[in-house]
Amino acid sequence: MHKILLKHTSLLLCLVFCLSLAACDNDVVNPGDVALVNGTPITLKQLQTAHDSMILAGDGPSRDTEALRKEYSAVLSELIAQELVAQELERRDISITPEELEEATIDLKRDYPPGGFEKMLLEESIDLEMWRESLFKRLSMEKFNTRILRPQVSITADEVENYYLAHEGDFRIPERVNFIQFSSLFRDQVNTAREQFQKERDLEAVQQRFENMTVRVVVMREDRLAPELVAALSALKPMQATPVLELNGEYLALILLSKEEAYLLPREEIYSRIEAILLEDKIQEAFQTWLHEALGKADIKVSVHLLPEEQTD
Repeated sequence: MHKILLKHTSLLLCLVFCLSLAACDNDVVNPGDVALVNGTPITLKQLQTAHDSMILAGDGPSRDTEALRKEYSAVLSELIAQELVAQELERRDISITPEELEEATIDLKRDYPPGGFEKMLLEESIDLEMWRESLFKRLSMEKFNTRILRPQVSITADEVENYYLAHEGDFRIPERVNFIQFSSLFRDQVNTAREQFQKERDLEAVQQRFENMTVRVVVMREDRLAPELVAALSALKPMQATPVLELNGEYLALILLSKEEAYLLPREEIYSRIEAILLEDKIQEAFQTWLHEALGKADIKVSVHLLPEEQTD
């Protein structure tokens, strides 16, 4: 869940550390804490849990000490932003309630078989309380967006139309081709399977006869296919087959099923997508503005160990 604020916090890291430099001191931040946000601590355990989530999401940890420090600093920046958001909701008396947190937990558990959620936490070595805290922060950010930022944002018809005129190509679905692909490491196998299908028109039966061969139906944009396959398919009519081709050390043959012409999405769908894009962009801008102001008013103290080396010399 650590990525919730990534798109919102491009300015946060430098702002936080600029604000906290005068107060960065081991005597200021208590042992076991890495930062204080208006007196509320962010603990080392919270930071480690958020960093572990980053690794589980596919962002591998760095081996270089300074790079690792930067990773932790970036994660801490998000935790600070999340804490500021939670404090703002509390100030407005619209914090996430225990009932809302429990309801969201139950909803998430529905995605797992009985006992599966707890098993997942155990296998991933995720502390339940840390998980609930992360969920609380995510729900807080969602409520902050809908209750505080969204009412500040409006989108005009002119903005939608101008975006459409500048990005019309993004809403044009290119030509797609629908075909059957036989692929194997053996040329004769591909050739035989292709011939049998053309006679019998029974794809499942052909697949069962050749267990070591891959048979699949493909629907793909032509510009995503290898040039050799585009050229081979362009000469075919429906149900005609290519000769056996060799590509990347594999033999394959294609049978064309159909071609779908390029088309433009319906205007209603286009405008709906544009409104969503513009809305997200404006909410991000509104968040950056709010965050800049909140940081200017906040009392933030960061452990000296989280600062870049050049700031600790």
